Amino acid sequence: MRQRVLVFFVLAVAAGQALARQDTSAVIPRMLHGSDLTGRGQYVPGQGRLPGVGLWDKASAVRCFAGDDSTFAARDFDDRPWAKPRHEDSLVALNAPVYWLRYHFELDPSIGNPALILNIAAGGQVEVWLDGEPVAHMDLPGRDLSADIRGVPDTAALISFSLVVEDGNRPHVLAFRMVSGMTAFSWKDLRASLHSVTSTARMHRSSMHGAVFVGVNVFILLMALLFWKMDRHDRVWPWFAALTGTNAFISFSELARTTELGFSTATVSFLEHVGDALMLVPFCLAVLLLLVILGQANGRTWWMYVISGILISSLAPVMVYVTLGSEGPNTIGSLVLFLSLGALALLSGGWFMVEIIRLGIRVVRSKGFQRWIGAGIFVGSLVPILVPVVWLLVMQFVFDRKNIPVPEGVKTLADYVGYIALPLSVIISLAIRSNHQNRMLARQRDDLDKEVHERTAELREERDRSETLLLNILPLEVAKELKEKGAAEARHFDQASVLFSDFKGFTEMSGSVAPGELLQELNACFHAFDDIIGARGIEKIKTIGDAYMCAGGLPDPKNSSPLDVVFAALEMQEFLQARKLERERAGLFAFDMRLGIHSGPVVAGIVGVKKFQYDIWGDTVNMASRMETSGEVGRVNISAGTYALVKEVPGLRFAHRGQVTVKGKGATEMWFVERA
Repeated sequence: MRQRVLVFFVLAVAAGQALARQDTSAVIPRMLHGSDLTGRGQYVPGQGRLPGVGLWDKASAVRCFAGDDSTFAARDFDDRPWAKPRHEDSLVALNAPVYWLRYHFELDPSIGNPALILNIAAGGQVEVWLDGEPVAHMDLPGRDLSADIRGVPDTAALISFSLVVEDGNRPHVLAFRMVSGMTAFSWKDLRASLHSVTSTARMHRSSMHGAVFVGVNVFILLMALLFWKMDRHDRVWPWFAALTGTNAFISFSELARTTELGFSTATVSFLEHVGDALMLVPFCLAVLLLLVILGQANGRTWWMYVISGILISSLAPVMVYVTLGSEGPNTIGSLVLFLSLGALALLSGGWFMVEIIRLGIRVVRSKGFQRWIGAGIFVGSLVPILVPVVWLLVMQFVFDRKNIPVPEGVKTLADYVGYIALPLSVIISLAIRSNHQNRMLARQRDDLDKEVHERTAELREERDRSETLLLNILPLEVAKELKEKGAAEARHFDQASVLFSDFKGFTEMSGSVAPGELLQELNACFHAFDDIIGARGIEKIKTIGDAYMCAGGLPDPKNSSPLDVVFAALEMQEFLQARKLERERAGLFAFDMRLGIHSGPVVAGIVGVKKFQYDIWGDTVNMASRMETSGEVGRVNISAGTYALVKEVPGLRFAHRGQVTVKGKGATEMWFVERA
């Protein structure tokens, strides 16, 4: 189909040839060129349209006669008095059932002496002579061939045989003797066409290429529709879908024209006419697509190109018929129409190509992945036209060889470039865009991963800080329960050892020592106490002013025992005594401390909902406080309950204090404990 556009560039030459054509009574042999045997082709029933030439396409080379004589087959027989058949003519001879047709042709020297294939579809008895020599005799059932749109119905009888044309440098004559039972005979009742011996292979190759073109363009059409569905704001894809869809239909109509696909003659004729009408639409769509890519497709330009494309497409079948018809313009009116349509075709086709070149260069020079689509449009629209034109011009003006057909390989390559360049450019553009998007996504992913890692590290640091702060307030087991359940239940412990300590004279000292210095020393002592009890698994409960409170055997009884509390108390007194000596040598104030321990049952849990803390309650707590107030500076005072639990431990020495009166408790037995 794309090669038909070449017609628009040779209309002026065809017009000159049409003016030179004269309707005389002399027989004008048809000159068969290589392009005739590789051109549009003739329909052959059951096979499709084979590259070749119809014998009756040029009526000036045909003469017909109703009658019979054996001399009619001779090569040199003078058939000038015979009638020149017309499309509307019928020869009526009631008493002459035999009809003769003589076809005059001449082979271009570039063809040589080939072996040709003659396909005949007819009704009745047919005998064929080539240059007076009989070559075939057949008896075919009668058919009314003139009723079929394509010239030969699918049910017509077909005979194919080879002709070896000798002496190709002089005119030849194919004579047909037809015996029919019909009383009226039309020259259409005999259909004959000449083909090269490679015509069938050419048709098969053409069908294969056409199927590839259809498949590729349909695939790209579906892909364009899919991309358009995903992004309705991208205006490139609908125009691209229209362009590839039009190319797919034109390819399919050409495939239906040249290949027997099983369609009815009416369907094939419809596809042919629609394909002819869409011949220039791809060029119009290509221009519109380039305008969309450049962002210049406004309403005015859109309507201008659409209306121009519709107008030119509606005239395309007329131009094709006038240019490729059997007779061409042979009257003043048809010649005027021929020249007018030719000028319109040249102007419109040239305008479209100039626009494609101009806009295509701008798109290719632009930035972005869409320039590859512009390059595909640019190459795919121009190469199929320019390659054959350049070939013909080079053959004619460089090598001075006229009527040299474009090699099939060159035409196939041009077709592949025309149909595949645009899909390939889209694939390249999508690959580039995908690669660009992947790089952007990778960069964003890396940035996001980095941000996530940084944020995660910050959150982890915050979590650790929060957990550390929480563990400074609550025991580990209680903190876990609080995080998991949102609350922590109070628990009863049958055996806990509570330690109380208090600095002697702290209140009086706070009035004579600077607050900062006092607080610093207090913090140093409490920090040492935290380390001591932490090493032994004892739970710090709280500090109240200068009082320090901790307990062993909770919240997990396995973590610490009464013995651990006693040893911790001794270490706390030893630390404070050593620090006192050190500070007194330095002339600084120092603390003295009383410390008491009592063991017994307690209840432990969280108090409050704001600034909550872990605390313990029970008489054991009160008794431990009394042990501290009843003790002496630098000593560890324990109750009878604690003494009973640790008295058998070696390494400890106990001093019994007897009954000591305790506020609210009366006489209570106590012991001082120290290392042995």
